[in-house]
Parts: sequence; C-alpha cells; structure tokens
Amino acid sequence: MIRYRAVLAYDGTGYCGWQRQANGVTVQQKVEEGLAALYGRTIPVLAAGRTDSGVHASGQVISWQAGEKIAAGRLPAALNHVLPPDIRCLAAGVTEAGFHPRHWAVGKKYCYRFVCGKVVWPFLARYVATVPGEIDEMAVRSALPFLTGRHNFAAFQASGSPRRTTVRTIHSLTLEREVLFGQQVWRLSVTGDGFLYRMVRNLVGTLLAIGQGKLLPQQVGEILAGRRRAAAGPTAPACGLYLARVYYPGDVYEQ
Repeated sequence: MIRYRAVLAYDGTGYCGWQRQANGVTVQQKVEEGLAALYGRTIPVLAAGRTDSGVHASGQVISWQAGEKIAAGRLPAALNHVLPPDIRCLAAGVTEAGFHPRHWAVGKKYCYRFVCGKVVWPFLARYVATVPGEIDEMAVRSALPFLTGRHNFAAFQASGSPRRTTVRTIHSLTLEREVLFGQQVWRLSVTGDGFLYRMVRNLVGTLLAIGQGKLLPQQVGEILAGRRRAAAGPTAPACGLYLARVYYPGDVYEQ
C-alpha cells in the first residue's frame, strides 16, 4: 500500500465541518466518497485540521493509503473529477509511509476576513463576516503584541474539547487590508504552533470587541492571566475563517 498526501481547498458553507457526522453532510464524507469512486473501495482519510461547520480552507492537508491504481501525477485531476465543485484538490502525490497530517504538523496558519459597516457584495457574503460600524484600527493593532508569543490561551478555548495543556505559541498575528471583487476587506492572519477549539474565532471576537471600544487593548493581558472564557470577547462567525496552511518540519513560517 502507498500513502498519498493532498492539499484541499473548500467552501465550508454547506457542510457540517470536516469530520464525518451521523446527522449532517461533511467535507470528509464527500472526500471519502470521491476516493471510493476512484478506487472501488472504502478509503479512510486523515486530515490536518477538523474545521467547524461553515469554516473554509485553502490549505487543508489530507492523506490516505491505497494501491497504485492511479498515477500520482493524475491524482489532482482525478480527484477533482469526482469531488463536488466546492471542494478542490490543489496538489497531490506520494508521501512517507508513516505520514500523518495532524500528528506531523508543527504549525498552522489561519486567516479571518471581515467587512466593516458596509453592504457586503453578494459574491463575498458566504466568505466574510460583517462587523457593524467601523473599528478603531490602531486599538486593534496595539492589542496584537499582547497575544503574540507563548501564553496560556485557556480564556480563548471554547468548551467541549479538553486538552492536556492550553499553552500555545502564536508566531505572528497581523491585520491587513485587501480588495476582493472591488470591496475593501480586512484580513486578520494568525500563525502558531497549534490552536485550541475555536481559539482563532475567539481571538478575532476579542480583537473586534477592542476595535469597537468594548474592551481596551491592555485588558488582553488580564484576560490571558485570568484564563476565564467569559472575560474575553464573543466567538466570531464561522464564515470568515479559513485554514490557510499547515506547516511541517522544514517549512518556513510566513507572515
């Protein structure tokens, strides 16, 4: 048996997240159905991240084992032929026999996109969050250094996913503007060695609360120290979040 590795992009709007569920359609289900159509048998798939319902990906990494029925060079085209149009294979090939996309990962990058106080173009409505009114850009930027580095992020973890440790390292956290379909969009990018359940959306919600004047930038340190979820901001909507990249040993972190 050969182990394969692929990078996927998908629109998470119509799915109940990545992981298979008994009561909803998921991305994993569609990917495994596509692989079953290609190989003629059930093919279990491993993934780097279990994205939530409505969360998108532009760099999800998956792997599976199968025989050499399809040449590695033809895998992306073959997969895209059997996958629904809102799930695309960007790259695929043979990888190390023991490769595990989650266990081998040393870091991830997420992006969160939002529009402030404007009518969102219909082309973007599924892919950006809407924030009422404007935000204080300088207040948000001044809060970013408080979150960068190694901290206990218990205050930013949603309930339902206990971990042995809630200590994580954020390598970079940036706020930038970009133009999509002619509309100005904010993009918050965060790169770290790992993230707790809904940690990124809770970070974004807290930063937006700071931008709206509901919290002060210097309160971030108190929130981290207190380790109480109730002290941080609300959970930002899923539609603005993207799993952008997964890092493995030897990869160089990007801003």
